[in-house]
Amino acid sequence: MKSNEKSKFEMVMHKIKVMFKNIWKLIKKFFKWLFNLIKDNKIAKIIIASVIILILIIYGATLIMGGPTNAVKTYAKGLVDYNAKKMYSVINSKYIKEIESSSNIIVMDALENSITSLKQINQDYLSYSIIDSYELTGYEKNVLIDTMKIYARDLDESKIKGAKRYLVKYKVDTHGNITYKYESLYAVKRGLTWSIVYNV
Repeated sequence: MKSNEKSKFEMVMHKIKVMFKNIWKLIKKFFKWLFNLIKDNKIAKIIIASVIILILIIYGATLIMGGPTNAVKTYAKGLVDYNAKKMYSVINSKYIKEIESSSNIIVMDALENSITSLKQINQDYLSYSIIDSYELTGYEKNVLIDTMKIYARDLDESKIKGAKRYLVKYKVDTHGNITYKYESLYAVKRGLTWSIVYNV
């Protein structure tokens, strides 16, 4: 490295060091100010504790709800267990309201009717496995949103931040004959949580 290039490099490194020192000073000042604020101020202590608790609750709820795979597993397990409530629990509540306000479908009733129909024809879903999944973008995501709008005309598509398709394989017993059925389940992210796209 030439001497003038070396001096330029040293100048840049010196500026970066000075910048980080100044940032560190600002951080220390902020924490000193915060400490002094809460040291003898009960209201400030309560507000800060409340904010921390709220952040922990939101973070915990997000972990409990899990991602798209957990939503799909819960829905598929609900079908295997003939448990409409379990299936219903992973469909976004706002989406349910949007469906029910713009169509004649009551989602919980529709799920229970589907399960009743399976029982009547002696079709038992014994187990499930997820065999494929991928993220939907562009055209495929738009097609999914358009499909959702068939049942939920007032759907706000700007709230949908992510979409995934899962291929689920079910082991099915129909009158003693074991067969396999395949179903595409779609998960969308609205807000902080992933939920299943109900399909009639």
